[in-house]
Amino acid sequence: MSSELVERLRERAESYRMGGPSSEHTAALLDDAAARIEALEAEKARLREALAPFAALAHAEYDDVPNVVGVTLTFDNDEELGAMPFGCFRAARRAREGGNADG
Repeated sequence: MSSELVERLRERAESYRMGGPSSEHTAALLDDAAARIEALEAEKARLREALAPFAALAHAEYDDVPNVVGVTLTFDNDEELGAMPFGCFRAARRAREGGNADG
């Protein structure tokens, strides 16, 4: 799942390593940056997947539903779990589509 940027950072790190021990610090920094980017990309993918069920509830035909309208979540025994404004579901859809969750 490496991005082009990660690949470029890793290639540059290898180039620095050819420069000898004095360049190892820079190469290590580039490797660290590449590893951090990969971790963030993986986290982003996991979070997008976690938003999927919420985003699926926010069909475009409900875009006119005001954010103050709440969606109540209940267990099978009718015990209420809580409520969320409908805007939360729209924010999940926008985030999954790559937009700003705030609208």
